[in-house]
Amino acid sequence: MGERNQSMPKCSPRLLRTESTAAKGRRKWRVLLYNNNFHRLEDVVTWLQRSTGCAADFAVEICEVCQEDGRSVCYQGSRAKCHEVAATLRLRGLQVEVDDYL
Repeated sequence: MGERNQSMPKCSPRLLRTESTAAKGRRKWRVLLYNNNFHRLEDVVTWLQRSTGCAADFAVEICEVCQEDGRSVCYQGSRAKCHEVAATLRLRGLQVEVDDYL
């Protein structure tokens, strides 16, 4: 599967603070994926691709960061789209959280 959704905002799977965004005072939204040892990597990669529209290599990177750090950013976008992505992943049994940040 290649990239499906070219409009997905670029993001890093690591939790980072961005000073430039804080200076603007605008809130952004992201979906955090938490690590678990119950699902196969291949399944999680597929679910991430389908729910976020990301490429397979980025979905694998999300999973690797999640394994290392305990959680990772799997999507950034509008509040509504973040809640949609989170709901889709929750239906698969993944633990996710929608987070707003400056």
